[in-house]
Amino acid sequence: MNRIIYALLLCLLLAGCLSPHIGPTPTPVPPTPPTPVVDIQPGEFGLARVSYDAAKSAGMTRQEAVVLAAAHRQVVKEIGEPFGLLPDALKNMAQTVAKNLNESARQRLKPWQDAVGAKLQQLQQNGTIKLRGDWSTAHTEIAEGLEAIR
Repeated sequence: MNRIIYALLLCLLLAGCLSPHIGPTPTPVPPTPPTPVVDIQPGEFGLARVSYDAAKSAGMTRQEAVVLAAAHRQVVKEIGEPFGLLPDALKNMAQTVAKNLNESARQRLKPWQDAVGAKLQQLQQNGTIKLRGDWSTAHTEIAEGLEAIR
């Protein structure tokens, strides 16, 4: 008789009708929804991914990303003009950012600035970025990374 009860209990347990737990059944934890994958093109210098990752890490809002992306697009436009100079374009970008983002936001986003700046400096020092066209491509990639922030 004990063997029959044991066999019956084992069948029910294996069929999932009985729980091996003693006491209340634990509440199942709902699965975590997957994080959406953002498709960022690698680009020539890999700056879009650096820009995006650093922006996400710094907690950049969509509005802040739009302001910074527009500033980088303006750099591209200015250095593409016949007598456009990168230092002038960067100075104008700094003024635009200062005008459109408050001091608190600029301080909070400093890690983004540092990460992108470090990558730009590395690319310049190893000779990857040399010409005005290279700088234009670099700032386009930075803007693309920012524009992916949602």
